[in-house]
Amino acid sequence: MRTIQKHSFSEASGRTAMTGRILKVLITAVLVTIVQSVYGAEDSAGRDNAREERNRLVETVRSNGAVALPALQLAITSEYDVVRYTAAHLLVHLGEAAYETLVSNLSNDDVQVRYVVLGALEDLGVAGDYVEELVMDESAVIRRRFYLDVMPTHLLVDGAPPEELIASLASAYDAGTEQIRHEIIKAVADLQLTEASTALIRRAADRSAAVVAAEGDKSEIGQVEKKALVAYLTLQEIEIEKMRALTGARQWQQLIDEFGDRDIGSWPVTSGSGRMVSGLGHAGISAEAYYRLGQAFCELGQGEKAEQMLRTLIEQVNLGIGHAREREFYRRILALYKENYQKNLPDDEKVRDRYVHMQFDYGNQLAQAGREDEAQASFAEVLKVEGLDAGVEEEVNKAVAKLEKK
Repeated sequence: MRTIQKHSFSEASGRTAMTGRILKVLITAVLVTIVQSVYGAEDSAGRDNAREERNRLVETVRSNGAVALPALQLAITSEYDVVRYTAAHLLVHLGEAAYETLVSNLSNDDVQVRYVVLGALEDLGVAGDYVEELVMDESAVIRRRFYLDVMPTHLLVDGAPPEELIASLASAYDAGTEQIRHEIIKAVADLQLTEASTALIRRAADRSAAVVAAEGDKSEIGQVEKKALVAYLTLQEIEIEKMRALTGARQWQQLIDEFGDRDIGSWPVTSGSGRMVSGLGHAGISAEAYYRLGQAFCELGQGEKAEQMLRTLIEQVNLGIGHAREREFYRRILALYKENYQKNLPDDEKVRDRYVHMQFDYGNQLAQAGREDEAQASFAEVLKVEGLDAGVEEEVNKAVAKLEKK
């Protein structure tokens, strides 16, 4: 918990001050007077009198400092709403001395009291320490104030780590109603904290997938989870757009610095908009991310890392033969794999043989699908490899001859 800034108020010692007991009696009496003025007035005079009494109370509290605390602790539990509300306002004038009392009243049954308490904690600079309490508040007014005022201040002014905020929001998400979950997901998506926020957004997305798996496609997935899924995919698409821009500018090192340590495997295999990933077919967001990282490592001469990225990509992507863009993407993967081993790993026979196997296998898949021309092109790529094993060369030539007979 952050250190609370000291607020200046007069201490009871060293001056002529009323004892806590006398002050308690006085404040209680004045609060009763306020109630009588408000509830018993037939015109504005009673309310004017109530305002005057409140002003007197403020001066009394300020002049007596912490001595007034016991009386206000009693008053904030009053059966009269105006007494509770007034006591909450008076606690604000005690600053740090009233901190524990303020925090304990975040759960006060009176929403007006909670609202005043929230304002006091904001003034003390500690409202951001009570994320779960505020986002779980039954009052939409309190929750709205948290998202619009407290959360931005907590992050931008106080410099709180976004990971801590997301962790607190995640706990509230698990325990919250559908409305509260919706508000949390919207707030997190709006923050666009990517790495910190996508874990929570993906949790909401996974929730919808779990419902479908358990109950079938006819089940009603909560609107929160649907929105979470779109938000999650949208965030990842934002990341892909960054990668595309860095690729286009050939800023390979910056691309690696920003994305090299990301958990690409957790990224989705589709796009939030439902469209095909630009230029890379139906492969998906995570596949494109692996490809662009492999390309960056290759360009920077880091052959082993490039080969690792591309192998992971190939294991993830099905052999694309059904759609033209899928076939084009797989050809691009194989071409990049070849470029990387020739330029960066020319003496690694295992990598070369792995490429030969993938290229030959792809040609066979195309031949079985009746795409003879594309299969011939794939086989031709295998035959271009220097140092090709004689047995493999024979198998490829047989495959080519078989195609020519058709």
